[in-house]
Amino acid sequence: MPSIRALVYHNLSQLLDAGVPIIRSLDSAAAGLRGGFSGRFRSLAQDISSGDSLAEAMAKYPQAFKPLDITLVKTAENSGNLPGVLEGLAGWYDFREKIRQKFISAMILPVLILHLGAFLAPLPFLLMGHLSTGQYLWQVVVFLSYFYLATLAIGVFYYLSRKIDILGHILDEMILMMPLLGKAILHLCLNRFSQSLQLLLKSAVPITVAADMACEATGNKVIEKMLRGAVKSVQAGNSLSEGFSRNLPPEFLESFRIGEETGKLDEAAGRLARIYKDSSQMLLGIFCQWLPIFIYCLISLKMIAAIFRAYAMISSSYGNI
Repeated sequence: MPSIRALVYHNLSQLLDAGVPIIRSLDSAAAGLRGGFSGRFRSLAQDISSGDSLAEAMAKYPQAFKPLDITLVKTAENSGNLPGVLEGLAGWYDFREKIRQKFISAMILPVLILHLGAFLAPLPFLLMGHLSTGQYLWQVVVFLSYFYLATLAIGVFYYLSRKIDILGHILDEMILMMPLLGKAILHLCLNRFSQSLQLLLKSAVPITVAADMACEATGNKVIEKMLRGAVKSVQAGNSLSEGFSRNLPPEFLESFRIGEETGKLDEAAGRLARIYKDSSQMLLGIFCQWLPIFIYCLISLKMIAAIFRAYAMISSSYGNI
């Protein structure tokens, strides 16, 4: 199911492209949709009727609209490419929502099995009388507490990483080091950079500003640093591709170099955005397939250990007879 944001941006793009006036388009784009974002979107019509541009109206609600969205809309209004930019934003949010839903759906069954395993692992000891009911329930609580405490710790660390730069850099680097997930996130970041750069360049944003904003859009501080040299390179009068880190994928570097040489940088960025969109989705899909298997293995090891413990107790009991 696409996100509310993606649906609203898509609807507005289609209405504007069909020639519907913007105030009427805003009222119609979110019609029938629920949620705070759709309600906030409809309120933009009132601000525009008071004389604001769409970007100016969006800037009044920073909690609802991201800075990059506002900047893209502002430049698109100036260049006359508003429907195309909105459709690009809709595609990005739809893609992000699909990834989120895929990850959540992949985790539901492992989490259920984890809870089931917490109750089954100490069950043999309860049936053999080695544990009282209270002791059995305590072991279940202790087993599950590891899971919930680890989840809480990850959540707190993630929250702090968004506030403290050094923690954010550490977290982003750790993610990139993970098998499969690291490469998927790398490709996802390169997709976001390429797509943002394409939209900005098509909206006639100066390349220095476009490159700077596209770097910020990556969402990963390590990848952003690898791309950030491009901004300094352009400011120094050199090509964009000369400033990229050599640790980036060769096809990424080569495509941008050719795009600059042929004068079709926006097309090269759009082509890379599509390539990395497909590859990141594929890699994340594989990761979501293997993550449950990894969790199943951990639960199986826990169950096997419990079986051996129960066998050892039974053997000990017979040996004492």
